[in-house]
Amino acid sequence: MDLAPEFADQYDVISMYHYLEHTVDPRAEMAAAAAALPVGGHLAIELPDPECTWARLLGKWWISWLRPRHLHMIPIANLRAELSALGLTVVSEQRAEPHNGQDVISAAILAMNAALIGGEDLAWRRHERHRAS
Repeated sequence: MDLAPEFADQYDVISMYHYLEHTVDPRAEMAAAAAALPVGGHLAIELPDPECTWARLLGKWWISWLRPRHLHMIPIANLRAELSALGLTVVSEQRAEPHNGQDVISAAILAMNAALIGGEDLAWRRHERHRAS
């Protein structure tokens, strides 16, 4: 982010493929990209869609929530609004269901793991059996 002015007009395309959901401040990252792009440049973004069919069907077992590694899940309307606020124009938008089989199998594994260990295995939450009395 801090280096964006140094890279201004040096790249015609900046890609953020599966990046924004991992960063602490997605807005700042998009602003830095917008500042670095020349007029007519392109910003390519790919990220999990929290409004996709599999997210709705599988709920907390949808593998793309990828807690705690995914810090932000950005609905496409919010992404579009932020890009517009930065003065960028969305020229193409694509939604896809890329992991159909993987999503279902991963959800089943997560659910079975939770059932077998007696609760969710969440790295940021102490398990009951580890709490001091």
